Amino acid sequence: MATAQQGPNTTDVTTAVETLREAMTAAGIVLPSLGADVGPPSLNLTALGRVGVDVVLRPGRRDPGVRMSGYTPEIGDLVWDETTCKVGRVVDRVGPYWQLKPLGGGREWDAHGLLRHATAAERLSAGVALANARSRGELP
Repeated sequence: MATAQQGPNTTDVTTAVETLREAMTAAGIVLPSLGADVGPPSLNLTALGRVGVDVVLRPGRRDPGVRMSGYTPEIGDLVWDETTCKVGRVVDRVGPYWQLKPLGGGREWDAHGLLRHATAAERLSAGVALANARSRGELP
């Protein structure tokens, strides 16, 4: 694999590819043609490659509830849903989706993307938004 030229604020493409490959392997995802892109080295591009449908649909893949971050939520966890950019409490799992509920209650939603523990700042922001909604009389 070729490496990119190093410059300020750049990452070696080989290092980036290997880091991505390790994370994807840990999540049970294999992209055989993952590698450095053949474009201009100054762009530091990776090639994600092509994956056949048979590989995507292959039986025996890891549990789809385990996201690429390697984090598997538990019921009651406060998580950040990368798809909706909202904090929610894990209330259930239905098939490959996690059901999340807003902190102040309300309608649940299915998380379709990456989940991770909510940071302290994200939990605080969600709590402040909840307090503001209550002070405006929007919530009990």
